[in-house]
Amino acid sequence: MERTLSRLGAGAAILGGALRIVDTFTTQVLPQSTLTVLYFATDVLLLLGIAGLWAARRATLGPAGTIGIALFVAGILTVRASAFGIGTYPIGSLIALIGLLAYSLEALIRRNGAPWRHCYG
Repeated sequence: MERTLSRLGAGAAILGGALRIVDTFTTQVLPQSTLTVLYFATDVLLLLGIAGLWAARRATLGPAGTIGIALFVAGILTVRASAFGIGTYPIGSLIALIGLLAYSLEALIRRNGAPWRHCYG
């Protein structure tokens, strides 16, 4: 079950990332209504990706990882709210990035121990 959730989440995240790349190149070509749907789909796929990650790792996720995932979700929601004049895209993307950083650092430390201990003896 956890493996299936991981794969579904990873697939959603990859599709979301790919769609984000496509979004960049279609801003001058597609009408605003179509772009809005594409942006919304991108954000939903990224949220599904992080939900799959959380579901697969929730048993071993510590406080920093949980906070990181919550920050990522808050960041994506802030990005989406900017479409309605609430919040701003740059702040939302920064919050999402900080959330992923917190999650990733915790995952790295839990998996390999403190990475800096190999450098300093």
